[in-house]
Amino acid sequence: MKKVVPFNRAHETSLFGSKAVGLGEAARQGLPVPPGVALSGDLVEAVASGDEKAIEKVAKAIASLRAPFAVRSSAVDEDGAAASFAGQHLTVLNVHSAGDVPAAVREVWWSANSDAAITYRQRVGLFTRPSVGVVVQTLLNPDVAGVMFTEHPITGADERLIESSWGLGETVVAGLVVPDQFRLDRSGQVLARKAGRKRIAIRSLPNGGTFEQQVPPLQVNQLCLTDAQLAVLGELALQCEKAYGPRRDIEWAYQDGTLYLLQCRAITTGKARSEAPPPGPPPRDPVAALQRVQLFADMDRRQAEQIARLLKVRPFSKGETVIMEGSGAYTIVDGHKMTLGARDFVLTPNGTWHEHGVEGNGSVCIWQDGLDIPLVNALEANFFAVHPKVQQEDSGYPVDDMTKTWGNPGLRPADSKWSKDYSPMFKYEWEPTYESLRKYAAATDGSPYDGILMNYVNPITGGHVMQTIGASMQLLRPGERTMSHRHTGSFIYQVAKGRGYSVIGGKRFAWEERDIFCVPSWDVHEHANGSGSEDAVLFSFNDLPVIEALALYIEKPFEDNDGHQEVAS
Repeated sequence: MKKVVPFNRAHETSLFGSKAVGLGEAARQGLPVPPGVALSGDLVEAVASGDEKAIEKVAKAIASLRAPFAVRSSAVDEDGAAASFAGQHLTVLNVHSAGDVPAAVREVWWSANSDAAITYRQRVGLFTRPSVGVVVQTLLNPDVAGVMFTEHPITGADERLIESSWGLGETVVAGLVVPDQFRLDRSGQVLARKAGRKRIAIRSLPNGGTFEQQVPPLQVNQLCLTDAQLAVLGELALQCEKAYGPRRDIEWAYQDGTLYLLQCRAITTGKARSEAPPPGPPPRDPVAALQRVQLFADMDRRQAEQIARLLKVRPFSKGETVIMEGSGAYTIVDGHKMTLGARDFVLTPNGTWHEHGVEGNGSVCIWQDGLDIPLVNALEANFFAVHPKVQQEDSGYPVDDMTKTWGNPGLRPADSKWSKDYSPMFKYEWEPTYESLRKYAAATDGSPYDGILMNYVNPITGGHVMQTIGASMQLLRPGERTMSHRHTGSFIYQVAKGRGYSVIGGKRFAWEERDIFCVPSWDVHEHANGSGSEDAVLFSFNDLPVIEALALYIEKPFEDNDGHQEVAS
């Protein structure tokens, strides 16, 4: 039966799906749910197929709702205790008008029938064709939003875990920011606060859709919830547990000082309190450690073992890593442990055992990896393996020994030998690199195309650090704008310091610290420092070792318009 009803009349899970019935129960319990309607699965399918009567039925039902709208999936077996489908089914936000709702409903229906969603269904033991209900709600324009777990989803501890960020909650749900994190006991007392790094907020556009807005610098690390707001969230947790039972995963939003419940579903990952492990250090078993992570906790051991092989120690394609932010990071390569700071550059060469980690007293670390996977795959030479003991044992090497041995300018140990084809200097630190750039800048005008450009080198050969990946660092002096040129070889840039822009193929790309951009092979490009008083520094990975070894390197200046590209409007 094709039905559409207000939330408070959505009773039958078999018709409207778990999410709609859950919101209906919330509305009947007097919980703060934004107004909306529930569409039955057969009505959704009719709308998706273009049935005019079904579309008209939906239009009449939402006529009393205020636009814009949020259109969300509510499959019959979604948000249950066994499977949540979080991230599998589409949510369409900021649907600007009632006339746009049918198209949004169609998108949701297609997402539930996608290959990814069907694969997930099979993994959790569901082999029938999905019946996809839909909920249509008035969309909030929140000041802050996020998620709340009424029990810790990983440890099973009897406490509330809250993650929050500015704007719509999609930044938290989709992992676009490092959110603020709060832990509360059952009485609402704050146990811990941890500020995140919330560089963007998702906001609604006036004519429909959403966009990513840069958060003002002072708010990036500012906690976005007050103790009073946390107390109200604690009350909401109690109300949801009373209405639905324990172990709830709640999405919420604050708009104009009022808290709203967006959805409430069962926690399907981690451990219940009765199953929670005793306190102590995390297990050495990588699979057990992986299953503590919410994303992987509902996998069986065989599946977790497959993922663990990818995330743990492995000799893999040659790789290079640049630390972007955080503290306490380290990398171990063939038993040599290196401490890492922001902007440090570390090698993980082909055939080496390597692993990454963060010390217990460190902070969240973000780094950029550069790998030669496309080339190695094309050569059918890619492989990985797990260390026989899973993690490398203490080798006895002093910490940072390779940099201390091989990183001394103009000097080479008299009694040290190295027979590998890659650099023995696994870590190249930011501070001496930047100092070298400044010293070189004092002695030369540099290149008109690249400014002050220096390559990272193997101290044994003076050549590239590895056979398939090169790396460099270049400095643009205050106000400097290079001339355009093109060359074979592709470059991936990360902004190590400053701000500015690059013109690539006639298009201008603004950048600032930690941004990443690329210059494909043979694209005309130029760079400019956007500051008149501060240096800008660009790090880059490249494939020049291969290009040069095959005698394919060609470089050509851009000769039109006095060497500068015209920027396309």
